[in-house]
Amino acid sequence: MAFLDNSGDIILDAVLTETGRKRMTEGNFSISKFAVGDDEINYTQYNKSHASGSAYFDLEIMQTPVFEALTETAASINYGLLGITRTDILYLPSIAVNTKNDVVKNDGAQQQSGSLYIVSVNSETQTQINTEATRTGSPLNGFAAPSQLAGSPSTPAIYFESGLNTSGLAGTSANRASNIVNMNMLDTSFTVKVHSLFISDVYQAKSTSTFYNDSTTTYIDIGLVNVGSATAATDLDSYNSYTVRGINDLMYDMTVGSVTDYSALAGPRGTMGALKFAIVEGLGSIATGTRSQLWTDYGKTDQIVFGGSRKFDYIDTIVYVQGDFSSATLQIPIRIMRYAGT
Repeated sequence: MAFLDNSGDIILDAVLTETGRKRMTEGNFSISKFAVGDDEINYTQYNKSHASGSAYFDLEIMQTPVFEALTETAASINYGLLGITRTDILYLPSIAVNTKNDVVKNDGAQQQSGSLYIVSVNSETQTQINTEATRTGSPLNGFAAPSQLAGSPSTPAIYFESGLNTSGLAGTSANRASNIVNMNMLDTSFTVKVHSLFISDVYQAKSTSTFYNDSTTTYIDIGLVNVGSATAATDLDSYNSYTVRGINDLMYDMTVGSVTDYSALAGPRGTMGALKFAIVEGLGSIATGTRSQLWTDYGKTDQIVFGGSRKFDYIDTIVYVQGDFSSATLQIPIRIMRYAGT
């Protein structure tokens, strides 16, 4: 891996992906699509006050060091560019995880542990992690929902919202309609990709779930049901892809209290979703059972994670979420944990 020399000329660095090279060796290679991204670009470097005039406003951006093109699909583009023909779209949706205290304590949202979300592989592990939430000195001390129990259709679960995370628009019904619904940016479904070596199924919000408020009160009731069917992800090795339901996020500005006490978004909201996971059978053994080789091959074993004397095995993985209508993306870091004894 190296940087391109972009000190002067414009360089187009094009490479074949691993799939492209494979098809070339098989004799059936034909370019059918390409993708562009701006992963390395920091647009705050656009300087409209440059002393040399408008021709130099983007000089710092144009001279930003950029990596050579990568051949591995999973690492090549994290932030792909969109081609949108409409000229009246002023705001693009984003996806944010909801970890608001009120929603965690009262409505089943899972808390984040550091930068991760913990998935317990069995009830023994869940009990030990919940005990850490009451132990003085534990980093989980005081947590109301430190982990989710894999394979159980009950909360806590990871809640996420799709909408406009901006203070430039009030979170009203009219702004939701004009800037999300009418722009065909309402994510009524999401594509969720999970590592198939560790996760065997995904749970989503039931169609009867509710997430709304009136001027003074919130009404949150999230039930879970497994998705069941999956397809192999075409852009990530060893990942499966699930289509997950998005339910209407009808949280609007309130006259009593603040809607941002319950919503992760600052502006108009479109939909919300919930995620919980089922773990492959071999990972779920209790502390006195047989430890799967996957823990050794892909994670760490017998680790003191929270201080104290409890030991855990864990595997870290990433869950990818993309809005099927907005194309907004979210990466959720997951830590799958198994209690290993003391």
